[in-house]
Amino acid sequence: MKKQQNNEFKKAYQIAIYVHGKQKRWNGKPYMSHIIGVTDILRQAGYNKHNLILVGLLHDTLEDCPKYQTQTIENIIKNKINKEILYKVQILTHNNNESYDNYIDRVVLNKDATIVKIADMVYNLADTIGCSQFPEQRKNYLRNFPKLLKVLINDNIKKN
Repeated sequence: MKKQQNNEFKKAYQIAIYVHGKQKRWNGKPYMSHIIGVTDILRQAGYNKHNLILVGLLHDTLEDCPKYQTQTIENIIKNKINKEILYKVQILTHNNNESYDNYIDRVVLNKDATIVKIADMVYNLADTIGCSQFPEQRKNYLRNFPKLLKVLINDNIKKN
């Protein structure tokens, strides 16, 4: 089982490198710094579940790959890793034709997608502290953050 998990992790990392390898963040850093940062936040928060880390590695792949490659990347994730990971990555893909609020409403229907989205937002908010760029994105994050947290709070209440 451990060997299979290591192989899946390597494949997910390779897919992320393939899609994001040449991309840069707004501040000139390699885009992979964001991907690694999101998975680090997941681990630091105690979310070490294998599938969750894989989703963290792949969370932006469909959104950021060229549109003509989306189907190819989906097939690679489905066949090289598994359908469950692909499904969660699809949930985390913000489609151009949907509002940010509708996107978040879709994300909160899946707990793992919600956890990864929170880590993604935390990383992005921290990365833009003191930056005057992206005011609309920051407003969207802050407006929708309570919806995402409610999923985790409700889940914890059910467990206790």
